[in-house]
Amino acid sequence: MPYSFLKLSAVLIAFCFCNNLSSQVLYDGTDCVNKEFQVIAHVAVDSSMRAPLYNQEDIDSILVITSAFFDRICLSYILCEYHVLEDDYTLGIIRSQPVSVQTRLKELRNRFSMRRRINIFFLSSIEDIECGTGTYQGISTLLDANVFLEQDCEEGIHQQLAHQLGHVLGLLDTYSADEIELTDGSNCSTAADRLCDTPADPYGQNYISPQDSVRMLTQDLNTEFLSDCTFVYELRDPNDQFYNPLVANIMSGYPCKCFFTKQQLDLMVLTYRESNIKHF
Repeated sequence: MPYSFLKLSAVLIAFCFCNNLSSQVLYDGTDCVNKEFQVIAHVAVDSSMRAPLYNQEDIDSILVITSAFFDRICLSYILCEYHVLEDDYTLGIIRSQPVSVQTRLKELRNRFSMRRRINIFFLSSIEDIECGTGTYQGISTLLDANVFLEQDCEEGIHQQLAHQLGHVLGLLDTYSADEIELTDGSNCSTAADRLCDTPADPYGQNYISPQDSVRMLTQDLNTEFLSDCTFVYELRDPNDQFYNPLVANIMSGYPCKCFFTKQQLDLMVLTYRESNIKHF
């Protein structure tokens, strides 16, 4: 299916879905940084025709759509260099054998990344990493900010990219496999993403409350997270309260991404302002 058709479909779906949520998201008072980041796109080739996964026009379109997520803080991304990862499709298929995935990604970074730039790698697949990965607070490193994206992902490439650029600008995921954020918000500043306008999110957790353990003996509780971007999960937090996360949040783990919250936007602005931005 042509990329342009997929791109248009994704934009229409996100537009309709986000319109329904617009009343929940407040941006008043968000700072405007007036920054245009120039990025380098490193694009892998496919295994059949050795053609780039995305051409330069595709990358330009991806960056335009991705930049729209950052409009509220007047931040955008444009392509300054388009680079094809040689005529070797294996560079775009990241597997854990014979070396680890992290070692393979590090090799790509060492080989192709340019220092003091945002480097975006468009790859075919990354084993054991869901949709991609990015340098946390990479904009503050003064070296390079690297984002690795995989084509084989349930969500759109621009959603993936916005999520990883959120990490580069200092955002954590709204969820944590190791920390349980309570739905009453009492530990919102110390658990998961440490932000209090992103509700508790059970994505990636295996926690079952004692009360639910009893209920599951007689009830068939729904442990699926979504049904058409509607949250349907029926397990509860340690206080026996239902979760109600923002499934459309860009830093969530759900394929419905379309907005940042006010505190997320403010944190990205703060990370940007505290970084040595002249190097990017």
